[in-house]
Amino acid sequence: MSNAESGLEGLALGLEERPANERARARVFPGRAAEQGALLDEADVVVVDPPRRGLESELLAHLIENPPQRLVAVSCGLDAFEREAHALLDGGRMELTELHAFDLFPFTEHVETVALFERRPA
Repeated sequence: MSNAESGLEGLALGLEERPANERARARVFPGRAAEQGALLDEADVVVVDPPRRGLESELLAHLIENPPQRLVAVSCGLDAFEREAHALLDGGRMELTELHAFDLFPFTEHVETVALFERRPA
């Protein structure tokens, strides 16, 4: 089973545990995130959790040009997170409103971050 398949299986299991009204609002679109730009434009909140290397460049460019109302970015790669956060902020349409760091792997250099970006008022 590939990482993508096991990730989707885990997501399905997690969704099964949620209340029916939450499950009804969830939509899952397998495939490359960079190919889902049109779907992002319909969303009020977008959650990204890329691999350590970071977001695909096409997806990052889309988020900069067409920012959602809220973007929750989970990152396990601090270098990639810094690069992407600067790009989102330099785009001028988003602001960083919350940032949390989690040391899930004590005694290592690995830090998980969860950031909330919000679209600036027009």
